Amino acid sequence: MVLAIAGLGACDGSLAALWEPPPGWQAKTVPSVKVISGRISALINETVPRQVAPTLDERINVIDHVGLGNNVWIVRTRIPLLRSTRELRLADGRIVDDQQLSRLLDAVPRQILGLKLDDSLSVITDQKGLGRKGRVVTCDGDPVDSALALRACLALAFDRSQPILTFDAPTTMKNETRLLDAGPTLVDQSITTDGGVSKIVDGGALR
Repeated sequence: MVLAIAGLGACDGSLAALWEPPPGWQAKTVPSVKVISGRISALINETVPRQVAPTLDERINVIDHVGLGNNVWIVRTRIPLLRSTRELRLADGRIVDDQQLSRLLDAVPRQILGLKLDDSLSVITDQKGLGRKGRVVTCDGDPVDSALALRACLALAFDRSQPILTFDAPTTMKNETRLLDAGPTLVDQSITTDGGVSKIVDGGALR
């Protein structure tokens, strides 16, 4: 009987050892996200992100991604995420805000829509002659409520076919010349969130 108890103790000890993590082992972490719009988010991760964690209890699969450099990624998830005000912070402590994301997007290739848009993302000119009018409201099924959201969608769509856009009904403006004099921006050029002057991006390499 004593031998049996001793043997059980030894067994318990060996089983406990099986549950101990090996030296230097670290639990796999899932990056948190900053939601841009719908299923499109930004995150910081050292490797290609496969999942994101919008909350501590959630794990959502990534279905599309594009790297912006400095371990910053734009991703599209399987389902829409709730809007998050979570800050993106680099390893050195610097915060990546919307303006920084916009600058990083300047350096990556994007799909070209052939549309000239104003600051509200309404069509001024359809350079492809497809008759597209109104304001861009979705891109590949995700809401477009900012230039950042549209440009992130275009970056995700760079290596495949044209993204599917939807437009709301065009509005009639009383003073159309005022819109043109305000300096319309091209969505196929850089759009700065601070209203600065747009500049043409040549090439698509990260800089």
